[in-house]
Amino acid sequence: MVKFVNSSFKLKTLHHITAFVGAYGSGKSEVSANFAVWLAGTGHPVTLCDLDMINPFYRTADAAAALEARGIRMIVPQFAGTNVDVPALPPAVRSVFDQPGGYAVLDIGGEDLGARVLASLRPEMAAADTAVYMVINTSRPQTATVEKILEQAASLAAAAALELDGLVQNTNLLEATDPDTLLRSDPILQEAADILGLPVVFAAAIPQSAPDSWRDAARPCLLMERFITYPGSSLA
Repeated sequence: MVKFVNSSFKLKTLHHITAFVGAYGSGKSEVSANFAVWLAGTGHPVTLCDLDMINPFYRTADAAAALEARGIRMIVPQFAGTNVDVPALPPAVRSVFDQPGGYAVLDIGGEDLGARVLASLRPEMAAADTAVYMVINTSRPQTATVEKILEQAASLAAAAALELDGLVQNTNLLEATDPDTLLRSDPILQEAADILGLPVVFAAAIPQSAPDSWRDAARPCLLMERFITYPGSSLA
């Protein structure tokens, strides 16, 4: 697998705990995995927690071996990778709130139902340096318009019992993605961000789909590898 170096990717503020939430099909697991890889590449100890207790597909747990090879500590549901899938918060998750010098990425799944996992961690989240980012793919019906993005944002924040801190632009159509698709999505996402009063913290895209203007924009762009396998797709 080609390793894409995000040497120019930098965030204004880096938090001890970064949680990614999103609607089905947002690509938050891919973003979570790549964000963890970027963090590890900067020399920080990184833990990636797969807290998608609802959806057994497209989870970071499925890429555990590849991510652990990058030096990332993985915390996954006890029954991940088996034919048993019981919604249970891994006890080790709470250890990430007490790791001096380390960083953690939380991959939260299942839309509002899955976001309730964050609500169960609210005391720890409130006491730590955290950020909750909503990953948005405007090519998915749940977040195709400004109005639908606002609805999803309200639903996720209510379920997590935490405020959102920013949005992540991750519009894609898997292998059918092209730069024009991504450029058309920007005004939709920016209008929603303006109404919510939230920043678009960064954009994410596979290198061959990222518009040139995204690479040069003031907003950081995370160039992603494919870690999550999508059935029926030629991308892996």
